[in-house]
Amino acid sequence: MHAARPPTIYTDTRQLAWMLLPSSAIVIALGARALSEGEKGFAAFFLALGVWAAVMCICQFASNGKQASMTVGDEGVSFADGTIVAFRDVENITVMEQFGQMPVQCLSIIFDVGPEVPVKQGGRSVRRSFMLSHVYGNISFVGKRRMFCFMTPGLRIMGGKRQNDDDVSAELFGRFEAFQQR
Repeated sequence: MHAARPPTIYTDTRQLAWMLLPSSAIVIALGARALSEGEKGFAAFFLALGVWAAVMCICQFASNGKQASMTVGDEGVSFADGTIVAFRDVENITVMEQFGQMPVQCLSIIFDVGPEVPVKQGGRSVRRSFMLSHVYGNISFVGKRRMFCFMTPGLRIMGGKRQNDDDVSAELFGRFEAFQQR
C-alpha cells in the first residue's frame, strides 16, 4: 500500500502576458501610424488586435497566482471551476504543448474518461478568447469518446517556480500510475 502524498497545487503563470505586453504596444503603435497615414482599414485591424492583446495581458496579470488552477491528488484532479476528474474514471491521459513553436508554454491536458461518465459538451468561452486557464468537457463526434480538456498558458506550483510540460506530465502520470497499481 502506498502512503498518501499531499496534493500538488498548480496556479497560472504570467509568461504569456509578459510576451504580449510589448507586442500589444507595438501593434497599437502600428495602428496609430496607419491611422495617421489615412489607412483606416489597417488602422482598425491593428488597433483592435492591440487592444485585444492588452486586455489579454490585463486578464493574465489579474488572475495570476490568485487561486489553484489544477490540484493533482492521489485520487484524481480537481480544477478551479469545481470540475473533478477521478482517476477511477480515467482511461487515458494525454499532455501536449498546444502551440509548440511559441516561446511560451501552452499546455493542453486531455483526460479520456469512460462512456458512463457524464460530460457536458463545452462551448466557446470568454476565458478561451483571452487564453486563461479553463477546463471543458467534450464528447467527440468520432466514436463518441468522452473527455475533459484542461488548457492553460503555463503552470507553476503554488508558491513555487514555473513548471514545464515535462514536470507537470511526470507528476500527473506518476499519480495516475500509482492509482492504477493499487
